[in-house]
Amino acid sequence: MEASPVISVVIPCHNSAGTIETTAASVLAQTFPDFELILVENGSTDRTYELCEGLAERDGRVRVHRLEAGSANGARNLGIEVAAGRLISFLDSDDIIKPTYLAHAKQLADAHTECGAFAIGGVLVDFHGRSSRLSRDLPTRGTKLLQFEDAVRGGLMTGMTILRAEAIRGIGGFRMGLVGGDDYDLWLRILGSGIKGVYAASDEYEHWVHPVSRGSTRDERAWTRHVSALIEELRDSLGMELTDGQRNMVLARVAKLEKQIAAVPARRDLEDRLLRGDRRHARRDYLRARFAYRIRSRFLLGLAVMIVSPRLFTKVVMDRRRAGFGLGGGV
Repeated sequence: MEASPVISVVIPCHNSAGTIETTAASVLAQTFPDFELILVENGSTDRTYELCEGLAERDGRVRVHRLEAGSANGARNLGIEVAAGRLISFLDSDDIIKPTYLAHAKQLADAHTECGAFAIGGVLVDFHGRSSRLSRDLPTRGTKLLQFEDAVRGGLMTGMTILRAEAIRGIGGFRMGLVGGDDYDLWLRILGSGIKGVYAASDEYEHWVHPVSRGSTRDERAWTRHVSALIEELRDSLGMELTDGQRNMVLARVAKLEKQIAAVPARRDLEDRLLRGDRRHARRDYLRARFAYRIRSRFLLGLAVMIVSPRLFTKVVMDRRRAGFGLGGGV
């Protein structure tokens, strides 16, 4: 009888023909050998299932499961159900992990036996190949024991998440029916339920963002739906056993996200004015759009550039618009 693997890597795959082989290759190249790769194809209309089957034929560590129709969270939950590993790692079908990622995960789990959840840091890469650090509110070095407040701030993504199997099964897996913020909801429920977690600063995880990503600010309606989902997930977390300080932090975060949604029309007006060359009135719209900025220093820097060099400001904003990002770097 074969021994169970230490780690199960679960990847939901939907119309992922262009990326799944690269993502799977990054998993199969890991220096830590004791893992299985579970690919769950759900309702693809391209060659995704065929490519997954091909990966399984070439490497015995790959297992393929199929949902005729379903969501990413449904696919993840199926992966949780069939996973044999004591640890379960979750990746999206266009993520990349460096060869030491799973070894680092195992090291964290061995060093923090009191924890059921682990997060390994990384970078966000846009479709031009430009990268920036993920999880700006978390340390750039070392490790940090996570608090519920870290989940409220955001930045903990599904693709950087490794969980003990009993922990994720104990909270019922991923929540179905979400229209956005799957990772946000997951970490709110993990840390809100009392499961301890630890974050390790690293660049071993790469999260790729494409122009059509659900959270992309290029699609204003999609972005608004995404932020509205985060607000609902935060409100749901108020039903947990929270301290007064935690509850106040949730309410403050909700208020800030509501202001970001209210700032969307001003952001659109700003971009339209810049396209028409109306820089004088654009300053007013920029001030109205200030709540779109998560990082205040970035807003102040933009204001300084707008005053000193309006032409440079216009170029920066329009470059970000073409790249599929909004003014303030998201939520």
